[in-house]
Amino acid sequence: MNRVIEMNALAWDMRTAVHINSEFYGLNRFMKGHCTLPKIDKQLLGEIRGKRVLHLQCHFGLDTLSIARYGGICTGLDISAVAINKARELAEKMGIKADFLVRDIHELSKFDHGTFDMIYTSYGVLYWVSDLFRWATDIKKLLSPQGRLIVIEYHPCLNILFPGSLAGEGGYFDRNVGITKVTSGTYADRKSDISYVETRWLHSLGSILQSVISGGLILKHFDEHRFSPYPIVPSLTERYSDGWGENCLEKSPPYLFSLVAERQDHV
Repeated sequence: MNRVIEMNALAWDMRTAVHINSEFYGLNRFMKGHCTLPKIDKQLLGEIRGKRVLHLQCHFGLDTLSIARYGGICTGLDISAVAINKARELAEKMGIKADFLVRDIHELSKFDHGTFDMIYTSYGVLYWVSDLFRWATDIKKLLSPQGRLIVIEYHPCLNILFPGSLAGEGGYFDRNVGITKVTSGTYADRKSDISYVETRWLHSLGSILQSVISGGLILKHFDEHRFSPYPIVPSLTERYSDGWGENCLEKSPPYLFSLVAERQDHV
């Protein structure tokens, strides 16, 4: 596993170097005060001010810093040292208080920075996790009583409709091993001249939900959405006020799902 994680970290180091200057991420807009959180994220996060928020797989921190602008006490974790260094640089430059740490999502059990009111993760995150039950179990330990896990993720059905769009190749149900392949370019700039080896894991919607429940969390919200804030697949060609996708058409597939789960300790 260590070798796999090292390769994935290197892949995200290379991606980050491209993403920082990409139109996709709009760093200049953020520097001028733009909030990078999509509408659905803000709705599910709810009142943030004064809450301790742990942002998993935060990349180079734009969403973490946007949460901090709303008054959240934020900590962002990511596997990429290049991304975390950029996040720290941005926090200092913008005068926004937030902590950023290089951490592997598989090592949350070793994370010793107290508990959090919210743990948030979104958009292209779960297929980098090999063991979702362990992930959910570790998250429960990091939540304060009545603390909430907020997940907004691309729907696993997209991996059937657009093979390889999420997990690296087609399929739906979980596999015992990761899918390892060489990838060129990046979703933020498909023509970029980078190439790297990476490993992703395939998870069905059922396994995601069951892992959260079996991990000891209480499911409070679940929904599927016929839009996406980002054009993750080729069919997302029309933009409207809340994102991308022809959400008015019944034939539209679910591009996203969202869930909120809560830690409730019973005496």
